[in-house]
Amino acid sequence: MPFNGEKQCVGEDQPSDSDSSQFSESMASLSDYECSRQSFTSDSSSKSSSPASTSPPRVVTFDEVMAAARNLSNMTLAHEIAINENFQLKQDAFPENSLASRVKHIVHQAFWDVLESELNAEPPEYEHAIKLFEEIREDKSVAFSLSGALDQTTEWIRESVNEELLSLSETALTPGAENSSKPSLSPTLVLNNSYLKLLQWDYQKKELPETLMTDGARLQELTEKLNQLKIIACLSLITNNMVGALTEGLPELANRLKRISVVLLEGMNKETFNLKEVLNSIGVQTCVEVNKALVERDLSILNAEVQANLIGQFSSIEKEDNPIWSLIDKRIQLYMKSLLCLPSPQKCMPPVPGGLAIIQQELEVLGSQYANIVNLNKQVYGPFYANILRKLLFGEEAMGKADASSSN
Repeated sequence: MPFNGEKQCVGEDQPSDSDSSQFSESMASLSDYECSRQSFTSDSSSKSSSPASTSPPRVVTFDEVMAAARNLSNMTLAHEIAINENFQLKQDAFPENSLASRVKHIVHQAFWDVLESELNAEPPEYEHAIKLFEEIREDKSVAFSLSGALDQTTEWIRESVNEELLSLSETALTPGAENSSKPSLSPTLVLNNSYLKLLQWDYQKKELPETLMTDGARLQELTEKLNQLKIIACLSLITNNMVGALTEGLPELANRLKRISVVLLEGMNKETFNLKEVLNSIGVQTCVEVNKALVERDLSILNAEVQANLIGQFSSIEKEDNPIWSLIDKRIQLYMKSLLCLPSPQKCMPPVPGGLAIIQQELEVLGSQYANIVNLNKQVYGPFYANILRKLLFGEEAMGKADASSSN
């Protein structure tokens, strides 16, 4: 989903699907620094009242708060239908031909059944669901109009802005960069990097951005599964580097070792889980399986030194500075980042980087789920992100010009 005038990411050589048009339109004025500063001065969509210094705080009534709560409940339900492939409406046991039963039937026929059928279509039709989100957001946005309502979201995006600025500063210091044109931050890149942070989020200690709380449990589960896949990829890479020449031509061995790892790593996100001990056990079991395969081919088994080295490297994966873990993590981040650049990940999955072939199938499934969550979140909250990015990237001056233009 590139902004106007911005180069597309890897694999994006065709226009985006209609599902992404809402977000693209709301963020179109953020294509680059100069164009954006000009566009903000004429942005008629930026609505504001008089300056904060002269305006009294807005009083929120109890009815508005209750309306916001009802809309949040509706938005959560619609969001679950759009994201959850296994969503089902449970039927309550109302008496047949009762008033409650008739009302339930009419409402479902008029709304939820239609919405569910659209989302179950091939390909899914998101227009109705997106309209529902838009109506809820535009009609009753009391919750997000309260002071400080998006503090976590702003801080989440600000971290990515600071990281990108640091990266640009380091690039400017490289030899030959003095004569290059002044770099500017890409709003798309900043926002995508913010979403990538969710894959390394500490869900037990760190609060999620307000705009992602609905997907908190789903993102946490996805991250936990991804961490397990990272370990499996690390174990496979270490095994191939150390004994790959001896076990070449035995694809079933790699699959058997993968199954062993999956079983032993089950529940690795629990506090009582001893990762180092389990990695040691996987190393021992790997040596047993490799030796068994070597014996079947009339070859000598691994000597004690090689086995000890293999087990030791397995156990060291849990260390933060482990180079194998860092390598696999960077490649998975690159893969997920390329997914966010594609107009339709389900139709055209990006190639899997080297070293991840052992987890390719699972990674594509998780990547598709992750991209669905991110794309829907962009479509729903795109205008909020656009305003935050304007303030962070272009300052209050640009926002003030936009507000002055819209008030004239």
